[in-house]
Amino acid sequence: MHRLILILLILLPSLSHASETRLVTLPSGDEMTLRIVNARESENQLLLGFPCDQGMREVELHLSESIASQGVDVWMADLLGSHFLPAQPSSMRGLTGEEVLTVIEDAYEHSGKQVYLITAGFGAIPVLRGAKAWVDKYQGTAQEQALGGVILLYPELHASEPEPGVDLEYLPIADQTSVPVYILQPELTPARWWLDQLKAHLESGGAKVTIDILPKVRGYFFLRPNATAHEKSVSQVLPRIVVNALHRMNAEQE
Repeated sequence: MHRLILILLILLPSLSHASETRLVTLPSGDEMTLRIVNARESENQLLLGFPCDQGMREVELHLSESIASQGVDVWMADLLGSHFLPAQPSSMRGLTGEEVLTVIEDAYEHSGKQVYLITAGFGAIPVLRGAKAWVDKYQGTAQEQALGGVILLYPELHASEPEPGVDLEYLPIADQTSVPVYILQPELTPARWWLDQLKAHLESGGAKVTIDILPKVRGYFFLRPNATAHEKSVSQVLPRIVVNALHRMNAEQE
C-alpha cells in the first residue's frame, strides 16, 4: 500500500477553459448531456468523470477545469441527472453500468484517446460495473486496452451499511473487476480500516490495485461546507493528485 506522505501545497493555476456539451443516447432511450472541457495542449489520455451519489455540483465542474489546465481532457457525465434519480446511495446501487459503457464507447470513438474513469463514494458501483461491461464486450480485441483504468475516491462498494461487530459485505462487482484501480482514500474515515479487505476483493478479479492515503482529511472532504483549513488546501491540489494518479497508471501499462 502506498501512502501520500507529502501533499503538494502549490496552488493550481486558475485558468478558464471553454467547455462544450454533447448529447449521448443511453440504452434506455434517455439522453445524457456530457460536459466536455478540453485542454489547450492535451495528452493522449481522457478522464471521464462521474459524480458521486451527491449528484453533479459546481465543485466537480471546477475540478474538471483545473485538471484540464494540466493537459488532460475531461468529460463529465451525470448518471443520476440523466434519469432524474434522487441523489442517494440506493440510486447508484440500482444502476447496471450500461450507461457507463455507452459513455466510454462514445468518448473513445470521438476522441481516439485512452479513457480513464473517475468517481467517488457510491459512484464506484455503476462505474466499475460499466468497466466490467467494457471488458466483457471487447476482451481479446485491440479496443479492450482503450480503457486504461479507474480512479476511485473513497469508494463505497459495500452491499449494506456497516454494523458494529459484523463483517463488511461487498457487492459482487468488487470481485469482478479486472481493470487497474487507483484508490485515493481519506485517512479520517472508517473505511480506511477496511482497505486491505477491499483490495483483496478487487485483486481476486484480476485488478491491479494501488492505494494512496490522503492524510488528515475526511470522506467527501472537497464537498463539505465545514471543511477544515487542511481539507481546503488538499481540495486545491486534488486535481494535481488525480493527474499524478492517471500518469502513474499510464506509465505502469507501458
